[in-house]
Amino acid sequence: MISTLINPKALVAIRDLRFKNILLEEQIGKLRYQSVYVAVKSFEDGKLLGILSIPFFEAQDEQGQKLSDLLAIIINIFTITFSVFLLLSQVASRTLTEPLQMIAQKLRKTTFQDYNEPLEWDSDDEIGLLVNEYNRMLLNLESSKKALAQSEKESAWREMAKQVAHEIKNPLTPMKLTLQQLERRMQSDNVSKEDLQRMLHRTISSLVQQIDTLSDIATSFSTFAKMPSPRLAPFDIADTLRNIIELHRSQNKTVFFLTNIAPGSFKVMGDDRLTGRILTNLILNAIQAVPDDRTPQIMVSLYRTEENMIRIEVRDNGSGIPEHIQKRIFTPSFTTKASGSGIGLAVAKRGIEQMNGRIWFETKEGEGTCFFIELPPLS
Repeated sequence: MISTLINPKALVAIRDLRFKNILLEEQIGKLRYQSVYVAVKSFEDGKLLGILSIPFFEAQDEQGQKLSDLLAIIINIFTITFSVFLLLSQVASRTLTEPLQMIAQKLRKTTFQDYNEPLEWDSDDEIGLLVNEYNRMLLNLESSKKALAQSEKESAWREMAKQVAHEIKNPLTPMKLTLQQLERRMQSDNVSKEDLQRMLHRTISSLVQQIDTLSDIATSFSTFAKMPSPRLAPFDIADTLRNIIELHRSQNKTVFFLTNIAPGSFKVMGDDRLTGRILTNLILNAIQAVPDDRTPQIMVSLYRTEENMIRIEVRDNGSGIPEHIQKRIFTPSFTTKASGSGIGLAVAKRGIEQMNGRIWFETKEGEGTCFFIELPPLS
């Protein structure tokens, strides 16, 4: 099976090219193997005495298997190392991020209304510095809250005092003028007893009227300051609205009322009396918003919206609300009328919101205003 002649490549390499050794691949049939050819020289003169051939009968599959095992070992070592480093990185990241998550949760819960608890951190590391800054910020926030609350209270009291003084001053002026006029007439010598009685009667009537105005102002402010929670009970707001319209129609013959109340039941959960006062105030405001040179036309509508909400509209043909006061129309700080406390719409807004509803308006200067009330139906 083995040739009696040497491989010519080995002979040329060692004899002619003077290689000391050479490794060659050889084959016998389907068997592939490697052979090492080594030059054998004399110790005396270094002449080539012969060539030694050493075959390595190592199977190619066995080499491939060893190579696969080696790659598998390398991959396993890499996988284990990667898993260990991944686990260590997760532990390290969790250790680092847990304090940050705690601080983030505290920051999300920080509010301007409630008390904010400070954080506790024992270490003086970077997280500790961050916690200390957060606690210092809470102290500053608490101080700012107290200062702002005090400022808001003082501002509210100043605004309310100014409004009360303004409202009380309006009826006091004609009362003073009426009494001064009565005093001058009484000091006059040519005043008959009948004239004095008539003047006294007019003076008393005027004083009583102005006193009633003062009483209404005091009642309005008291109602707003001590407005009780509504007594919620089911009632049909359509019946309440019809009664109020009929009442105003009988008392105001010069006002033209248009009604558009859809048929059916419109039951809501709320305070019937409070709702009646709110609707009455809206209708009175609508009538008083119409200039003297126009005939008041008040359109009152009641219907269900596409979202199954009960909506009331009170529309007038008045002068509209100027743009510079539209944002303050529901605040108890002013009034656009010559008389009144200016808190009727504020009371209306609070009452409607207590019934889980909302109130708003749309206006156009010179053409009129429409107030909307929307309440959830009683399911």
